[in-house]
Amino acid sequence: MKNHIEYPVVPKDFVTAPIFASKPQEGPREIILKDKKYVVGGFKPISEDRPACPALDIRHGRALFTILSFVKAYEDDGVVRFSINEFCKRFADSNGGRYSRDIKAILSDLERCWFRILYDNGDSESYRILKNVSVHIKAPRKKPQEGKIQQEEIWFDEVELHPKFFGLLKDYMSIAQIHLKTLTSIRSPLAQAIYAYIPSRAIYYGQTKPFEITLKKLLEQVGHTVPEAKSVRKKIFVQNNNPLIKQLDNVEVISGRLRVNLCETVDGDDYKLQFWVEKTTQNQVNEIKEKSSILKELWINSGRSVEDFNKRMKPPLPVLSSYQLDLLEKAKIKLKGSEVFFRQALAVIGQVKFNELLAEAKSAILEGQKITKSETQRLIYRIKESLL
Repeated sequence: MKNHIEYPVVPKDFVTAPIFASKPQEGPREIILKDKKYVVGGFKPISEDRPACPALDIRHGRALFTILSFVKAYEDDGVVRFSINEFCKRFADSNGGRYSRDIKAILSDLERCWFRILYDNGDSESYRILKNVSVHIKAPRKKPQEGKIQQEEIWFDEVELHPKFFGLLKDYMSIAQIHLKTLTSIRSPLAQAIYAYIPSRAIYYGQTKPFEITLKKLLEQVGHTVPEAKSVRKKIFVQNNNPLIKQLDNVEVISGRLRVNLCETVDGDDYKLQFWVEKTTQNQVNEIKEKSSILKELWINSGRSVEDFNKRMKPPLPVLSSYQLDLLEKAKIKLKGSEVFFRQALAVIGQVKFNELLAEAKSAILEGQKITKSETQRLIYRIKESLL
C-alpha cells in the first residue's frame, strides 16, 4: 500500500463510479451502481435556510481527496487541520494565492451538498461529506518589508468530516486509494473526472482485451455536454497541443500505468476509448506469489486448512488504512517491495492482530530498542511468527 499523503484512502464508491462531474452543475445528479443509486446535490433532507447545493464536480473531488490526504484515522474524531498553503501544495502544487478564495467556496459546497444513497431493498440514507468548517486567520509571522503587504496565514482549524462519511473510511472492505499527485497534474477537468474512476474499471483489462466505452456514454457519465455529431465528440479528446487523450495515456495509477487508445466503433456510429492498465512485471508477480506461498506454508503447518487460507486470500486484498499507514511510517517500515505482503498478511491474520503488530513495531522505535535486522525485516518476522 502506498503512503496516504500521495495516495489518500477514499470510499471505494468514489473511485468506482463517476461521482464528480467534469464541470460545474446546476442541479442534482444520479449515479447508478450495481446495488445502489446515488443522488448527489439538489436536495435538502432537513429544513435549512440556505438553498440546496447542486451536484459536485471534479474540483470538489480533488479538494476532498486532498483533505483525505491529511486524515489521521487513529484520531477517531474526523477532524482535519491544515493551512491554506499546505492544502494548496497538495491540491494544485501551489503556495496558495489565487486559489484561496476558490478553495473556501469549494469547502463550503462540500459542507452544504447532501448525498442520498438508495439501496435495492428500498432503504436509503443521507449524509454530507463535511459536517463543519472552521477558519482561523493568523497574523503574519514576520513584519512585512516596507512597501509590501504580508499575507495573513489562513488555517482551516477544524474541517470536520460528517460522521457517516468518516465511517466509510473505517470499513477496510469498502475503501480504495487514488493517486492524488497524478490527478492534480492532469490539466483538463474532463480528463481529471475520467481519471478519478476509469482506472477502477481498466485494472481488470489488458491491451489484448481492453475496457471499452463510447465517447457518448463516457461524456454522459461524467456530466459533460454530449455533442450530437460524433466528429465533434472526437474533437473533444484530440484537439489542442496537449489533447485530453494524451493527458490520460501512460499516467500512473495504483497498480501500474493507465493506457488509452481511441478508435471507431464497429457500427461507425461513434468513437470509443479503450483503456487498460500495464501492471507489474513478471518478476514482481513471481515475488508476490513467493510471499503468498510463504504465508500459506506457515498457515498449513500450524494445522489450519487450505480452504480457510484461500477464502481469506480471495481478491480483492484489503487495503491498508490511513491508521495502519501512519503506524508503518512511525515504525520506519519501508513499504517498497513489501506492501503486497503486508496486505496479504492483513487478509490472513486479521485486522486486530495486524494492528497489534504494527503498534508493537512503532513502540519499539519510540523506546529506542536495538534492532539486529531492519525494522521492515523484524515486522515481517513477527508476522510470520504470529502464524505458528
